[in-house]
Amino acid sequence: MAESRPSSRSRGGQLSFQDISKSFGAVRALSGVTFPVAEGEAHALVGENGAGKSTLMRVLAGIVRPDAGQLTWNGQPLDLHSPRDALDRGIGMVYQEMLLFPNLSARENIFAGREVTGGWGRLRKAEMRRRTAAILSDLHLTVRPEAEVGATSAAQQQLLQIARALAFECRILILDEPTTSLTGGETAHLFSVLDRLRSRGVTLIYVSHKLEEVFRLCDRITVLRDGQHIGTFDKGLTSPPEIVRAMVGRDLETLAQPAGPPAGIGTREVFVPYWFLALLTAAGPAAWWHHVRRARSRSLGLCPACGYDLRATPQRCPECGAVPKNLERKSN
Repeated sequence: MAESRPSSRSRGGQLSFQDISKSFGAVRALSGVTFPVAEGEAHALVGENGAGKSTLMRVLAGIVRPDAGQLTWNGQPLDLHSPRDALDRGIGMVYQEMLLFPNLSARENIFAGREVTGGWGRLRKAEMRRRTAAILSDLHLTVRPEAEVGATSAAQQQLLQIARALAFECRILILDEPTTSLTGGETAHLFSVLDRLRSRGVTLIYVSHKLEEVFRLCDRITVLRDGQHIGTFDKGLTSPPEIVRAMVGRDLETLAQPAGPPAGIGTREVFVPYWFLALLTAAGPAAWWHHVRRARSRSLGLCPACGYDLRATPQRCPECGAVPKNLERKSN
């Protein structure tokens, strides 16, 4: 079955990943990933565990430097050396883990590392408090600027991370599995906030394995598999089963079939007493494997010496000449 036709839609400005590659030792996390993200859209990034989604987003957030390739924004190279550098360029990331200071207030968390100061380096707390209150109100978040973050809920902390990005005029917002610890009602509130941000032109990159959320929020869906770009699909031209097929490389029907022995070969249980297993263990791995191989061969109707199929000629192996004992043919 052919995959959905990849999307070619784009808008005025766009972010582009061009041949991004990254390795960690001998592990190839990303290999030549190339695709665009249109300005102001909600773009999903999906794939199995280990597909390279988080690594690619950490490249965009300035946490990880790619080994090869580059990022571009509106055709200009985007060279990021640190998360602070990414924030200065308007790129914020909401992590799956709550990266907040639980013993500090909402205001202190939002402006941590980027405090507003006046003469002689004095903190301008009133201004930060005012800006925090405006952002929290905009997010419909009922948390006081001076409230301790450790006393807030998981959903409120997730929105506080978004508030931190918005405080620095974020134009690209990355969300890595943001609903993992949220209830259905909290997820709905988060999505209403994201819809408002998208309507203002903020580009959303949504990393998730929950396809119902992806199809609810996003315009386009990019699939990674084994560190490679498989395709980018328009939501209206694809379906969840087709996205799953792109993620795993097989149809759902194939995945649902139980594994079993090859056709025509019968199996039966092989009983091995515990005392005999103990003796084999004491005798060493070679003796253990020799017995297991012979027992399995007898149960499948194979020659224990070379593995030849003896169901047709059970008296002597025509391949190696062995005469297996107690070899049972599969009953028809």
